[in-house]
Amino acid sequence: MDFYAVLDEIRTLLQRRGRVTYRALKVQFQLDDEHLEALKEELIEAEQVAVDEQGKVLVWAGAPAAAPPASLPATDQEQAPLSYTPQYLAEKILTSRSALEGERKQVTVLFADIKDSVVYEGTMELSSRYAPHKQLLKRQTPISETFKHCR
Repeated sequence: MDFYAVLDEIRTLLQRRGRVTYRALKVQFQLDDEHLEALKEELIEAEQVAVDEQGKVLVWAGAPAAAPPASLPATDQEQAPLSYTPQYLAEKILTSRSALEGERKQVTVLFADIKDSVVYEGTMELSSRYAPHKQLLKRQTPISETFKHCR
């Protein structure tokens, strides 16, 4: 990741959290001392959106994060299940929703972990973390439809 991409992520993180220790930034973004100093200069001196607190903490001093307007349409994340749920299953769920309320069903759940995926996802923006999972589910849908009548 290039310097300005890391800077953008740190700015977003700092704006959202308000305060971040330099040590946490070094661990989260695998920064050496030189890169950390350059990032501090950009945020504190050049952009003037942060202040240093006792040489240990970076504190957000810019404008507060703007809340998204309530009138915006639902996000992709909220609409996602329909994009990867097989059509026959979505229809079945929607038509029998009232019948399913309070009913318990046995389900099969697949848990999959990719080596170092947690570390990898920790370097990504929150909105980017869902893309690999969506791709995997889209690839699995044809397989699950093949076995939809099996019990």
